[in-house]
Amino acid sequence: VNCHVSNAGTISREDGWSLVDFGHVGQGVAGGSREGLTMSMRRPFAVAASAAVGASLLLSAQVSTAPAASAYVKHGCKYSGTNPTLYYQIGSTVGSARRTATNSGAGRWNAVAVPGTFTAWSSGKPVNVAITEWSAADTYEAVTSFSCSSGLYTSNKTTITWNSPSPGGIGSNTTALRMVATHEFGHAYGLNHMSTTCNGTKTVMVQGKTKWSCSWGTEPWQDDINGVDAIY
Repeated sequence: VNCHVSNAGTISREDGWSLVDFGHVGQGVAGGSREGLTMSMRRPFAVAASAAVGASLLLSAQVSTAPAASAYVKHGCKYSGTNPTLYYQIGSTVGSARRTATNSGAGRWNAVAVPGTFTAWSSGKPVNVAITEWSAADTYEAVTSFSCSSGLYTSNKTTITWNSPSPGGIGSNTTALRMVATHEFGHAYGLNHMSTTCNGTKTVMVQGKTKWSCSWGTEPWQDDINGVDAIY
């Protein structure tokens, strides 16, 4: 199900089995495996969430073909600049395991040759990625939310929120948690989901468990790198 939302934000979710995207501001259509409308309306950080937006989601839902498995996919929004320093701030609600995973996921992007750098926030710096954690009775491991205008993030900021029950069943699996974090930072960069198989394109933006169950090695992979290069 795809949803086109006018004057609303985007929410991208990392489930244990699937990832869900919602329509993004003024950018046409964004893809996902299901809507999860109830969750999006109750999230405290959801951008411009309202009954009117819910109605818009329901009225404009449409089915479309999944993206091709052969190349990265952009979601249409990005940070300003061509080589930005992006400060991420881990909130006090984030537990130890997900705090470690967040730092490791940012580090994975910094370890490859892509534009931009994710840097731990320090006093006086802007917050470009806010990291939070909460407990939701839902099926996602983490969610990335943002709003944008003319292709740029509002306030040059995105939010990544971990779901502490780990409903996808990855528990304390450090590799899986790190890959979820790398995946969410990929959304922050501007990447959308990819559909692939163990024998297909290696990408950290694949939905669900494929990225750590296929023995591909360490993320991100060349297709992810190509995507960030294309965005910035």
